[in-house]
This record gives sequence, C-alpha cells and structure tokens, in this order.
Amino acid sequence: MSFAVVDALGWCSLARRSGDLDGSIPLRAARACAPLLDGNAFGWQLRWDAATTLVRRRGHWQLLDDTMVRSARACAPYLAAHGLAPPWWCEALADGPVIELGRGPLARLRKPALGLWTGLLVRATPAGPLLCLDAGNRRSRAFVVHEHVIEERERWIPLLLELQPRDDGDSLALGGELATLAAIAPGPARRLATLAEHPRLAQAHLDFYDAQYFASKREGPTRKYRRMIAAPVEADADAVTDAVAALAGDAAVEIEAIARRHGADGVHDGGSSTPLLRFACRNAVGFRARFDGLRVHVEPDAAALARHAEAITARWQPLLRDDGEDHRGALWYLGKYFTPHVDGEPHMFVKPAALFATPPGWATLVQGPRWLGAEILRGSIHTDRFHAAPAVFGFELGARFELAAGAPLSWLLPYDPAVARAAPEHAPPLPTAARGPEARA
Repeated sequence: MSFAVVDALGWCSLARRSGDLDGSIPLRAARACAPLLDGNAFGWQLRWDAATTLVRRRGHWQLLDDTMVRSARACAPYLAAHGLAPPWWCEALADGPVIELGRGPLARLRKPALGLWTGLLVRATPAGPLLCLDAGNRRSRAFVVHEHVIEERERWIPLLLELQPRDDGDSLALGGELATLAAIAPGPARRLATLAEHPRLAQAHLDFYDAQYFASKREGPTRKYRRMIAAPVEADADAVTDAVAALAGDAAVEIEAIARRHGADGVHDGGSSTPLLRFACRNAVGFRARFDGLRVHVEPDAAALARHAEAITARWQPLLRDDGEDHRGALWYLGKYFTPHVDGEPHMFVKPAALFATPPGWATLVQGPRWLGAEILRGSIHTDRFHAAPAVFGFELGARFELAAGAPLSWLLPYDPAVARAAPEHAPPLPTAARGPEARA
C-alpha cells in the first residue's frame, strides 16, 4: 500500500497509465526511449471524471456547474461533523471547492495558485510522503499544476490541486488526467560529490558511450539502454548507498526540498520535519531555440559552450585510462550539450555535466519547469545502472524560446519504483459521493 484515499464527492478516480500513453506517442519513442515510457507510467493518475469548467466571475474563480459547487459546500459540514477532515480544511472548503491561494489569510504563500478540491481525501502511510504533481506528458497545457507533498498519516487531508492558468482567459476546461500521485520512500541521503570521488561512475559512462555505441547510432537507435536495464541487477558490495550527484564538469547542481506542503493545519511553504529532497540542475549555457515544424533550431552562446566543453575535458582528463580506447564520444556527449531530435520531432536533449547514481533498485524521476512554448518532458532513469540524466525539451510550433545561463533546467527526484507503483488503499466512499464503489477505478 502506497497511500490511502477516500472518495467524498465522486468527481475523480485513480488509475495506472500505460507508458506509451495508449499508443499515442510516436513509434520511434515507443521503441527506443525507455526513460520516456517509464516517466509516463510513473505513479497513479488522477482523472477528473465529472468534466466541467472553471470560470472567473467578478474577479474570482469558481466551478461553472452550480450543482457541483453546492455538493462541495454541503460536504464540508459533513466532514467536520464526522471528524473526517481537520478544522482548517472544513472552514476553507465551506464556500466551495475553489480556494484562492495567495489571497486573504493565505497571502503569505510565495506561489499564488487556484486551489481546486478534487473531492478526494488522502493520507500518507509509512511507505513515505505522498507527492502530488502534474499529469506529465499528457496534461492540459491550459494551466500548470504545482507540486506539493502530504506527510500526514493519521488524519485525512482534502486533495487540493494547485492550478496556475497560463494566460489571462476567464475559463479552464477540466477533464481527463489532471495530476499524478505517488508515494516516495524516504530512502537514501542525497549527496553532492566530485567525479574523482566516484571513478566507477565515470568508467560506467565511458563504457556505455564507447566507439561502438556511436558507430551503431548512425544506423538508428542502439537499444543499449533497454538491454542494460533488462538484465538483473548484480550484487555489488561497492554499490552506492546514497543518492549521489557527481559533478562531471561545470554543472550547477543543488539539493533542494520540494517546498509546498499540505498538512492538517493548511497549505505551507516548507516547514516539513522530513523534507522530500531532490537534485536541481541549472542551465549551463544560455540559448535560444524554436521549432519550425520540421527541425529544432538552437542558437547557443558559442563562447559559453566552448568554455563548458573545456571544463568537462579538464574534469575528466585525470580519470581517462591509457587503454587504447577512444573516449572522445563519451566526453563529446556531455560537452556538446545540445542534441536536437530527428526531423519532424519538436524535441531536444540537453545534458547536464553530472552523473547521478542511486542504490540498487532505485530510479530517478526527471522533469522540469513548464514555460510558455516549451517544457521538460517527464522521464525516469534507472540510475542504479545508467548515470547520465539528460533533460528533454518539448517545443510548441512557432514558439521562440530563450533560456539564460543559470536558469532552472531540471529536477531529479530519487525514488523506489516498487513503492511508487504500489496500489493505494481505497476506503469506502462517503455517502456524499455521487457514485458507488463499483464505479471507481
């Protein structure tokens, strides 16, 4: 069991998602990009089954369906009377399922958003904190869903999505997959290190990106990564026990906590007793990019790119063995930094100059900011065996995108796939729910 859930209104359900998004991703990606498939299948998807619209009326947001608003208002005193939600939440939801975070008593929050109650109540378990984040590569592009963490194990917490509209419109369509839920095991400590401290990671990178890899790559996907992760993990007394980011160049990597927390006493920035920590990478080379419908065009800061490559060579030089092997490709993989996809695909790889490692059985979830015109696709990497962590950009047609050096690029969260895949425990729906247990996913 990964987390517990009870349905109070009958609006939403939880389901597992296929890695190929029910066959909707390009065939080349389905055949060759295992990290994309694993990222798509991460966690449990929250589906908004009672399709409706959020509208802005007289400067405030509310559900268009007044029946749904009345149902949510009527549910709040029921939750209070039966002790099913903490008093703060019962009071906050008394006026309806939408809470404007960043206004009034919640003006102290650093990130304003629309809080939308899903009609579900959730709580964490000993498996780990519950992480709520957007629906990944099949989400609505009309708004952003900000991530937050729920640690409460004893009391039910209303599952509130934090939405940020991407434009100044007065309506948002709600339906389909809106968010992802996953329990994240506390797991190993996060640690920054140098490449010299972890020469085995360096050797693993050199072994993977050998001359044969690049020779095969000219003919198409090598599937070398797929073969690697298909093999059983061998027992290794020298395997890392922490989640490590080993700097392999001038990469700017930090350890940060996922800031937003929903607790029994409301919505907070930070304040966790056991914060959920991840690695945060910043962009090393400023660039402009656009997708013209056929190709992704990249215009990097050429001088900064040259300095970036030189720093990588300097960091790696003491670790290269005089074994007769050609290691230029492995260093070029990192030093080139930008790699557009094939014609027709609006994607591009950017490779931070760091190698990431997790203990056996652990993986790393990779995602990043959602900008206007561009995004970082969600992926999951078996960092117990493979240690590079490219950020994959997706661009909108015609958008002219620019990212400065030092800007946030990607976030890497170590996690235990077995815990994230574990099914939630469904408590019986409340009498206030509009449907019976047989209609739930």
